[in-house]
Amino acid sequence: MRHAKADDDTDLIESADAGRILGITPSAVRQLALRGRLTPSVVTPRGARLYRRGDIQQLATERAARFAALHSIHAADADDQPNND
Repeated sequence: MRHAKADDDTDLIESADAGRILGITPSAVRQLALRGRLTPSVVTPRGARLYRRGDIQQLATERAARFAALHSIHAADADDQPNND
């Protein structure tokens, strides 16, 4: 796990660490970046993309909230189904 500091002293992390926080693969992190959902703060000369830890944590919170909302909708739908017992 490598960390870097941006000019504004923000903690930067690699795709693998971002993936661990988000619960997805590093490849999925790169796909989010390609789709514009994430923006790397730094791209190194070798092409490694570094992301602000705070941005990743915010996205993880948003994803968790969406998941919780979907889960509650599905649970409510299940409660509305007739019980065939």
